[in-house]
Amino acid sequence: MKTPRGVKIRSPRAKSRGESRARSPLDFARGERIIALLLLGALWGCAEAPPIPPPDAAPEVQEGHRLFLAKCTLCHSPVQPAEHAAAAWPKLVDKYGLRARLKPEEKAEVLAYVQQYSK
Repeated sequence: MKTPRGVKIRSPRAKSRGESRARSPLDFARGERIIALLLLGALWGCAEAPPIPPPDAAPEVQEGHRLFLAKCTLCHSPVQPAEHAAAAWPKLVDKYGLRARLKPEEKAEVLAYVQQYSK
């Protein structure tokens, strides 16, 4: 196997002799990886939270909000219901409700919530 030009490969004994090799751009130290993961988590947390139904909202809308946050955000950051038209949500809830293992009554509650706050 050929090595890319300019990359020095260190033999297992090189460490004991104090030799080093050129670092690849993808060769991160453990601390750098931790910092990168923390920054990624911080960016994830910057996503705007979906609207919270008022206390007097219909029970299915309130439960739909709870399910939306509990189930839908397992795979992705929270989506704003207004990102899609009300007519588009049934197809989306049917499609992704399978992945989230939503029961039919749970799908109806999530749908009630997202349609309440959609375009």
